[in-house]
Amino acid sequence: MMSNYLILVAIGLALLLSAPLHAAWTSALDGRMLGKRMPASTQLVQASAGAGMVGGAGANAGAGANAGKGTDAAAGAGAGAGAIAGVLLVDFWAPECLSCRDNVARLNRLQRDYRAQGLTVVGMARAPPVQVAELARRESRDYPLSSDPDGVMFARLGLDSLPSAVLVDRNGIVVWQGDPANLGRVTIERTLAAPALGELLRY
Repeated sequence: MMSNYLILVAIGLALLLSAPLHAAWTSALDGRMLGKRMPASTQLVQASAGAGMVGGAGANAGAGANAGKGTDAAAGAGAGAGAIAGVLLVDFWAPECLSCRDNVARLNRLQRDYRAQGLTVVGMARAPPVQVAELARRESRDYPLSSDPDGVMFARLGLDSLPSAVLVDRNGIVVWQGDPANLGRVTIERTLAAPALGELLRY
């Protein structure tokens, strides 16, 4: 009986660690945030509920005021990205970045293909909320947009160029960082397949 329990624990830990280790090994960038917890952010928490975001399927298209200054969510464990029940892909971009716009079609496909498995894509723009709201009305995106005009979240993640993105697992840990054009589907699928720590502890 005990041996069966140990086998289950070992399998669970292997599943939990496989996605972060694989992503960290294959990532093209030596990002400061790889393997670390995603900083808490009000707009990322809102993304999981579709509130306070602009555009995208299920988002509140009329709300732009709340999507805005990279402010922290309520302090405490579990706040921020770790509170989102799923895998989060945050794409950092700017309206003047042509390479960023080239990624929109691919991000749309990823959101459509993996939404049911628990992936949430959020576009974090280095632009004022009013400009982001206008872009959301003009452009066709299947994911919500938020605003980080002062580059607060961008700086916290140690990003130094655009386009840039981070993939955050179900435990709020950054498992991949780089240009979203280089994010492979294998990395996304491995991250989606890895259970949250809380799910393992229930067995």
